[in-house]
Amino acid sequence: NAIDNILAPEYAEHLFGVLAEAKTDLQLHYEIRPTVSHEQLKNMRRGGLVSVQPGVESLSTHVLTLMKKFTTGMKNVELLKWTAYYEISNAYNLLYGFPGETADDYLEQARVIPQLLHFQPPYGMVKARPDRGSPMYEAPTEQKMGSLVPTAVYQHLYPPDFDLSRISYYFDDTRTNVPPPEAYEECLSLVDEWTARWEDSHRPMLTSFKTPGTLSIFDARRGKTVATRFDERAAELYEFCADARRTVDVVERFGEDRTWLDATLAEMLERQLLLELDGRYLALALPAQFL
Repeated sequence: NAIDNILAPEYAEHLFGVLAEAKTDLQLHYEIRPTVSHEQLKNMRRGGLVSVQPGVESLSTHVLTLMKKFTTGMKNVELLKWTAYYEISNAYNLLYGFPGETADDYLEQARVIPQLLHFQPPYGMVKARPDRGSPMYEAPTEQKMGSLVPTAVYQHLYPPDFDLSRISYYFDDTRTNVPPPEAYEECLSLVDEWTARWEDSHRPMLTSFKTPGTLSIFDARRGKTVATRFDERAAELYEFCADARRTVDVVERFGEDRTWLDATLAEMLERQLLLELDGRYLALALPAQFL
């Protein structure tokens, strides 16, 4: 269980390359940034990486920007996809309650979450707290947290002459400019359902199988299995989006027949086999073949 707070990027090739070549039986856990690439995850899995703790924390790029996270909602979804594919346990959570976020940020996440049921769910979705040492605690004015007051329970734990502001770890705040509580209810409910589905003996699945000229997808995310087959150009389009692709790149590669492209993308999106987020497309099915 590595004690590094964040895995150094060069370890993906150097450290894990050495471990892979040595064919060790080590099983390693590391904290990583969500921006780690598909290729880096593959290399690290070969070297014994079986568990990660990434700073995912949201599937909304706007909320991530408010957190000062240098990642995007789509990048976080990609990480969930490839850790699921390489069977790497992913210890992450989702946070809410950041000043400046909007109800629309959570409507967007409520659209995305039901499409990800075959990926590992978060430990939970919880309100961000100004715990001692956190950015919300260290810079409450900059973080727009209002005033910080030691959580009320401390006055029952310590004598009245103690300076609770110096010894408390948990604080209540007067943050404003956040959506009303009901704005979070749908996402909270969806995360609870997601977790429950993963605790079931029949976990949700979405898998693609490739044969010459075709790609068959079996969708068992919602109980009943639904099969879809894409042939030739459509199969190539779906595989092209195995890693998230910008709209402009998809159009450049497949846009010679724009009517066909728009119709094919629309079908993939309607079936929720393809995710559109942050101006990018991502194929959600996990390939049966080991890439």
